[in-house]
Amino acid sequence: MSGSGSVKMLRRLAALGLMSALAGIAAAQVAGATRTGATLTERTLEDEEYNNTWSRITPMGRPATVEDVANAVLFLVSPMAAHITGQNLVVDGGWTAVSVSPY
Repeated sequence: MSGSGSVKMLRRLAALGLMSALAGIAAAQVAGATRTGATLTERTLEDEEYNNTWSRITPMGRPATVEDVANAVLFLVSPMAAHITGQNLVVDGGWTAVSVSPY
């Protein structure tokens, strides 16, 4: 099983586990665009071609930022996400919906 597949299975098992439900613990996963699309990081921030390419093919018109991914995590640990468990929240500006290859 791939690393990504292992994490997904672990999330599902944790979300469905009786002990998690009894303890009120939710389990969710945030898939930053680094796995599914593009995220501007220290490595890619200065690469104008990278930014232009991913901006062109991402429905929201720009690559994700580290802050976009962090905000998703903050949401999932907040009371607003109290009834969310077993989910994979993809933070990629809609890129996986179209999955256009940049190459």
